[in-house]
Amino acid sequence: MSLFQKLERLSWLFVVLSTSFFFLGISRIANAWQSELFGSNRLLEISGLTNDATAFSLPLIFFVFLSLSLRWMLSLVYEGQASEGIVPDRAELREMLALAFLPMLLFSAFYYMNLLFCDASFQSLQDLKKHSFFFGLGFDDFRRLGWVCRLAVYGILVLLLHRRKGLAIGRAVLVTCLPSLILFGFQQLFSLLLERTV
Repeated sequence: MSLFQKLERLSWLFVVLSTSFFFLGISRIANAWQSELFGSNRLLEISGLTNDATAFSLPLIFFVFLSLSLRWMLSLVYEGQASEGIVPDRAELREMLALAFLPMLLFSAFYYMNLLFCDASFQSLQDLKKHSFFFGLGFDDFRRLGWVCRLAVYGILVLLLHRRKGLAIGRAVLVTCLPSLILFGFQQLFSLLLERTV
């Protein structure tokens, strides 16, 4: 195996770790702004460290979750002999996920660059919320862009399963999205129960 082939096999790791480092950079800038606005104290420092650890680990957790849930769902839907050739091996699955993660990587890099080159000084939280970045984007726009990029990850996975593995679009959507929808449903149910108890 040549060096290029070895590097190509590790491209998924580059995509995921790059996304994680951009998320970490975004978190660190946000923590610095928080310290500027509210002052620095021990509680904010601990909160900042927690935010940094969470931001760095989120893309990794998302990648592992998608990897495990895709393999599990494909083996459930296509049991036995039918699963041969449909359930991707680990290397192929990592490659598919790396391609699907490209929108997240591009979004996090763009968001990080916007925050990094922001030269405004903020006097209040309202100033921060009203600030516009490149192309006139604000924080709400970045939140929406983040959701679009997450949905793009699922869309790319659906297309890859359809094109490479020959799955019907409906089955590809089911295999790709059902575990996340179940998790989202439990989160919403838990939030609803928590609101009612408070």
